[in-house]
Amino acid sequence: MPTSNQAATGAFGQSFLQPDIHLFKQNLFYLETLNTKQKLYHKKIFRTAMLFQFVNVLLQVLVHKSHDLLQEEIGIAIYNMASVDFDSFYSGFLPEFLASCDGIDTNQKSVLGRNFKMDRVWLSFGCDLPSFTQNVHRLVNDLRYYRLCNDSLPPGTVKL
Repeated sequence: MPTSNQAATGAFGQSFLQPDIHLFKQNLFYLETLNTKQKLYHKKIFRTAMLFQFVNVLLQVLVHKSHDLLQEEIGIAIYNMASVDFDSFYSGFLPEFLASCDGIDTNQKSVLGRNFKMDRVWLSFGCDLPSFTQNVHRLVNDLRYYRLCNDSLPPGTVKL
């Protein structure tokens, strides 16, 4: 049975699935404020039970362009969540996210993963926000591009 904190965070997370951009912006602000004041993203329960869902929803929002006016704020929030443990983000979350993506083949998923990888030297010094968000937006744009290309192919076409 979930604790009251887990239930509250889950309900809070559900609000990000709503189409209302004002509600989304307000809740993203509150989520970031909780992180600033309470180190929410560092809490074990958040990292183990909720991080994937939050980052996944934020990336899906970027992919579907449903809240395009908030690209910068969403990129910052993803960075703040990933920065708690970049190694886990790159080795755990990213492959899992790509594996769950529909509309692209295994090779395209592999290319997207390789293009987002950062070398160990870069990771050991910490990832800077502009580079990370640039990579997030490139990932999102490339994912959209692959889906668009794949959707435009006639049935039975061999994908390159």
